[in-house]
Amino acid sequence: MAAASAEFLRWAEAYDSAGPEQRSLAGHETWLKSQTAPVLRLDSSASLQDLATAILDRLRTHTAPAAGAKRTPHTDDAG
Repeated sequence: MAAASAEFLRWAEAYDSAGPEQRSLAGHETWLKSQTAPVLRLDSSASLQDLATAILDRLRTHTAPAAGAKRTPHTDDAG
């Protein structure tokens, strides 16, 4: 168990600066750039309220019915 923990800590310590030789921030950024679906970036230093607002705003933006479409209770905004 101690060896596995030490190995994980070495990986985590190198995540921000490592290259393609391991799972890393650089590799994840490259992968994110290749995605065709919208990507919502959240900063964990933001407040929970700000994070929730960002998520809800994105959901409203990307799930809004088409212009002129009939709205149903399921698609109407709550509140």
